[in-house]
Order: sequence, then structure tokens, then C-alpha cells
Amino acid sequence: QAPPTLSEWKPSRPVVLCVARVEKGGPADGTLREGDVLVRAAGSYVRDGVLALSSLASPGRPLALQVFRSGALASLELVPSADGSDGAERVAIWHGLVCVHTPRALRRAGIVPKCILEAARSEGAGYFPGVYVVRVCYGAPGQSTGMSARNFLLEVDGRPIRCLDDLPPAPATPSLGALGADVRVRVVDHIGREGMQTLRPDPVFWPLIELHRQSDGSWTRLLPSGTAGAESARDQP
Repeated sequence: QAPPTLSEWKPSRPVVLCVARVEKGGPADGTLREGDVLVRAAGSYVRDGVLALSSLASPGRPLALQVFRSGALASLELVPSADGSDGAERVAIWHGLVCVHTPRALRRAGIVPKCILEAARSEGAGYFPGVYVVRVCYGAPGQSTGMSARNFLLEVDGRPIRCLDDLPPAPATPSLGALGADVRVRVVDHIGREGMQTLRPDPVFWPLIELHRQSDGSWTRLLPSGTAGAESARDQP
């Protein structure tokens, strides 16, 4: 239950984000404490989970926080690490689904479904599989068919999806108004509930796009080779 002094907060659900543990040596060590209730991040109220914070944080840049601690509000500042738990180095936008490899924060919190963990063990040390949908773009094929964020992609047309490289590209020469063949996608949520969705690709407006973070913090935008309009561009964060 939210503290009474936070009546203006008005979260959409009766939940708050509370610090359960602070990793020793991590960016929050010495700043956050166990039991802190996160209220604001970068001036915005925190109404959602870990991904809400990751969307506001930029590695190496100070992040202003407001927490409820010991009955009062406290203002803090920390600097997220470049290799932080959700500091994605690679992003793929596939049919409007914004996908990353399994975020470290989910693994540490123990909310990765059993099938993904079993796949990780079978691949051996140093490799953790899983493609996680962090966001669904409005108007994209994924959104129009009712797909939700915070799911893992398991299969596309029966082919296992273990990493971003497994996502199939759009047709090489799409024409305006021509839709691709339906794609069957098997997904699983955090607690292991599986489902099947059917997508109708739109390769002209929603091709497969990849974003790669560079060492200087900029991003390179790539359309895979063979995709119509392939190009690359550099964008400052």
C-alpha cells in the first residue's frame, strides 16, 4: 500500500516498487537501501516495474530519484552502469515488437520462465538465451493482433527463437500494399503460461530493424542485408 503522504501519486494499480535488495558494488550501493519505495525517476512517477526505470536511465548519466524512506521523502542521485542489468547493447524491432535478449534484471529477480532457464542450462555457461518483448509499437502488426509486451518469443512458424539472430527477416522485395504470409508466433510469459499468436506482416512499413549501441554511446540503425531500403544511420542517445 502506498504511503499516505503520496496521495498525489495515484498509481493505476495498488502496487509500488520497493527495493528488496541492493547489490554490493553495484550502481545503487550506498545510495538506495532495502525497503526504499521508489516514487519518482527523472521527474516522472514510477508506476511500473523494472522496465519503467530502465526506459528512463542512460548509462553514465546521473539519474535523479525520489524515494519514500523512514516515513519521509528523500531525493537521491545515482549513475547507472554501462553494463547495468537492462543496458541493452542490441535491440531488434520485429513486426513492431521491440525485442532484446533476456534482461539481466529478470534473471536476478527469478522471473524467467522455466523453459528459458532449461534452454540456458542446455547451452552451457556463458550463453543465456531468450528474446524478450519490452514494448509493442502502436499500429504495428504485433499490436493489431493483440500481442503484449513482457513476453518471451519461443518459436516463429515452428522455428525456435533463442536469440535475436533467429528472428526471420521481412521479404527482400516487398511492394506497397502487399502483405506477407501469416506468421505463427509462440510466446511465454514470466510464470510460464504459453500462447500462440498470428501476425500478418507488413514488410514495407514494418521491416526488421536492428539497433546496435556503439562504444561512444551512439546507436547504429541497421536494416539487414537483403531487406528493401537497407541502410545504416548513427543517432546520438
